[in-house]
Amino acid sequence: MALYSCIALSAMFSTQAISATSAPDGYVVNSSGVIVRDNYGDCWHTGSWTPAMAVPGCDGVTASERVAAPPKAVAPAPAPVVAEAAPAPGPKTIFTDKPITIEGANFASGSAILKPAAFRQLDTVVEFAAKYKEANLAIVGYTDNRGSEAANQTLSAQRAEAVKAYLVNKGVDAGRISTSGKGSANPVGDNNTAAGRAQNRRVEINSVERVAQ
Repeated sequence: MALYSCIALSAMFSTQAISATSAPDGYVVNSSGVIVRDNYGDCWHTGSWTPAMAVPGCDGVTASERVAAPPKAVAPAPAPVVAEAAPAPGPKTIFTDKPITIEGANFASGSAILKPAAFRQLDTVVEFAAKYKEANLAIVGYTDNRGSEAANQTLSAQRAEAVKAYLVNKGVDAGRISTSGKGSANPVGDNNTAAGRAQNRRVEINSVERVAQ
């Protein structure tokens, strides 16, 4: 079943794992126990992530900002106990090959209002989420380079939230979805042409499926 899930998932999405640090709560880890990063170097969050869980190397936190825990008091040696059976292996992370991209033509000009043309594409994501209930979705919005970067950042985040709202309205658990806006960063087309700018006005949906070993 895990292999079948991986094949189904590979047809739809992509991401890249980069070893960074030991995995704390709030972050997706690979089978080696290290934090996973996407194609843009951002650490992957789980649905339960909060800013308080940020660790050095992720979300703008540097190593110097980590506060050392106070030394623990030495406790007396515990009495011998009977060894318990080892816990079952934890879940491993399976990554996909190709993201779904919702292009700018599927939004009203200069706004975060989805056009009906985007619904069919998003419905395939709804079907995927219903079939693979262990899959988490990361939605990232982008714009072209016209206008101020502050406005572009806001618009890109709003477009990502609009896609999330559609999926949630269709029954996908909001806790499985994270969103972010990247403004005009990471262009995929030439911003000096109309066609290139249209490519850069987009929302990408990536997925990570956690499957028991």
